[in-house]
Amino acid sequence: MKQHLDTNTTRSNNSPLEVGFTLVELTVVIGMMVIIAGMGMGLLSQQARLQNILSNQNFLVDDAPQISNMIGRISQRADRYQVFNNLAQATVQRPVGVASGQAITFIFRDALGNKEFGLLSGATEDGMTTLTYHYGDNAIPDQTPLWTVAQWKAPADGSEGVTFSSENGILTISLVGPHNERITYAATAQL
Repeated sequence: MKQHLDTNTTRSNNSPLEVGFTLVELTVVIGMMVIIAGMGMGLLSQQARLQNILSNQNFLVDDAPQISNMIGRISQRADRYQVFNNLAQATVQRPVGVASGQAITFIFRDALGNKEFGLLSGATEDGMTTLTYHYGDNAIPDQTPLWTVAQWKAPADGSEGVTFSSENGILTISLVGPHNERITYAATAQL
């Protein structure tokens, strides 16, 4: 026996059967959609904040370790080093060293005892901090950099982005990132 569904089923008052949702059902569905959308916006906002935090720490996570690696390699090869206030003072005829500054010279000796000179200089200008390496085979390294070690946005607080210090034979390099994050590395020359 087949059952046949009559789409023209009528109510007892002979009016066609109305198909649709009641106002209560629509209100419940719209309310659930609003709640789900609100939760989605909360998750999106949280993800955006997390991404902002991660991008703010990019200097500490990516740039600073590479700079430390490069400076460590240079300082380990050096026989001696001397810290200066800035590049200009490091490249004068008879430089006088200081305990803390933005430039450092390295003296390297080859197997025959010949001296070579290197200089790392940090400068913060025009919203950027630049760390450059200078080289020279005479006692005063060239003022023109041989290459740029690193460059990043200057610290927001206006401080210098690179500071070299020497205390008790230990060289410390302090780097300040664009969001004032600070990290200090230490190195010594080979004995």
